[in-house]
Parts: sequence; structure tokens; C-alpha cells
Amino acid sequence: MAEERELNPELTTDTMTNVQQESDTTEDSIVQPEEEQLRPQRRKKRKKKHYLLKFFILIIIVGAAFLVMSSSRFDITEIKVEGNVNIAVETAIEDSGIKTGDNIFFMNKRQIVKKMQEKSPLYGDVTIDRQLPGTLTINVAERTAAMTLPYGEKYVVLDAQGIVIGLVDSQPQVTEINGITIKKMDSGEEVEPKEAEIYQQSVEIIQKANAADLFFKSVSVGEKEVVCNVYDRLYVKCTYDELIKIIDNGDLKGVLSDLYGRKIKRGTVTVEKKGYCSFSPTFE
Repeated sequence: MAEERELNPELTTDTMTNVQQESDTTEDSIVQPEEEQLRPQRRKKRKKKHYLLKFFILIIIVGAAFLVMSSSRFDITEIKVEGNVNIAVETAIEDSGIKTGDNIFFMNKRQIVKKMQEKSPLYGDVTIDRQLPGTLTINVAERTAAMTLPYGEKYVVLDAQGIVIGLVDSQPQVTEINGITIKKMDSGEEVEPKEAEIYQQSVEIIQKANAADLFFKSVSVGEKEVVCNVYDRLYVKCTYDELIKIIDNGDLKGVLSDLYGRKIKRGTVTVEKKGYCSFSPTFE
């Protein structure tokens, strides 16, 4: 029994030591999370101050840039027009609405181009370039007449893409497309023909001929046969497919060059199925 009494105090001391250690650990575990919770908040405050500083610096830079750009140093002093052929320089400048004294930066180039194209269908691609401090250049790619469609006693003039350029009284020196009924023709827009397939084939023939340095006064696409008037009373007759083939491979240009050399201005060139070309001095 005496031995048991001596052991109890030791057990009690160890127990108290363990309890004290657990208590210290518990306090540390309580204090440490509080500090860890405060750290992100401090970081957020520092980041917020950092962003605000950047924002104020940006405002200062933008404001300074605005003041510099709005300076009279960047007023337009010269307006140039390049690429124009049929459109006068004064007309292009007037249609643009740009004036000397305007600020070279504070203008909407898209709206200017749109305004010019609405003024006249002759304006194709238009670009506006700035040459600091005060020179502005308007680059104009004009639409040019490539073909016409008869419209009553007048002619609808189209460019190579079929955009309506205008309505004229006399036939210009471009290819006339026959056999087409016009459904709609708005200036500056693509023409809408009733015979869409015939129209597309006629346009392709004209484009192929131009690329091959050939010229037809008129093109008439029928269901079975295409008739092209070269000049005066000289004609080419064949199917659409054969015509495209002999234009692409150069055979038609060779035949016509031979006829030109012999000063033959009337007759009919007929193309057979295998691409063989024959000539007859008669015509219909």
C-alpha cells in the first residue's frame, strides 16, 4: 500500500505536464489562425491601393494624350486625293465632308467612306491615311464600266462585279449583255436579273475574255448556243462550255488574231465539240 501511495504523485505530475502542454498547443492553435486571417486582408488593402494608383496614373496619361491630340498642331492643313480617274479632286474632297482646320485625329473614317459611297456609285474601295501632323490622303479605287444591260432605250452600266454604276442614253464602249430582264437595279448595288443563270454565264464570259485580252461587243447566251459579236459583222458561235475552253487555252485568240491579220471583219467562227474552230464568211 505504501508503494502505491508513492506512485500516485508521479502519475499526477505527468498528467499535469501533459495537460499544460495541451493547453499551450490549444492557445497556439487559436492565436495562429487569427493572424493568418489578418494577412489576406492586409494583402487586399495593399492591392487595392496599388490598383487605385495605377488607375490615377492612367487617367493622367489619357488626359495628357487628349490635350496633345486636340492641339492645333494637328489641324488638317492639306487634303490629297489619289487613285481617282473620273472623279475630280474637288468632288472627292467635297463628298468626304473633310475640311482644312478639322482635327486629324477626331474623325470617323468609316462614316466618311460610307458617306462618299452613298454620294456616288463610282466610289469603290476608299481608304483614308493620316500623315502627321496635318496631311490627309484619300485613296480612291473607282468603279469602272465593264458591261451594260439594255433597259428600254437606255443602258444600265455595270462594273466587273455587276455593281450598278449608272443609267445612260448611249451604249458605252463595253460589252453589252443581251437577253436579260432586270428585276431590280439600285445605284451602288448588284443588279438583280430575272434570268440569273444566263446573266452569271454572260458575266463569266466577259471576265474570261478580258483576262485573255479579248473584247466582245455583245454576248448573247441561249439555251443551246452562245453568240458573241466580236466587231462589225464578225461572230463567234458555240456552246457555253466550248467557249470557256477555247478562251482559256488561247485558241480563240489565235483564230481571231489570224482574221485580224487578214483584215477579215465579217463572218462566223464556229467551234465544234472537240474544240475545232471553223470559219465561214457568212453570218446570220
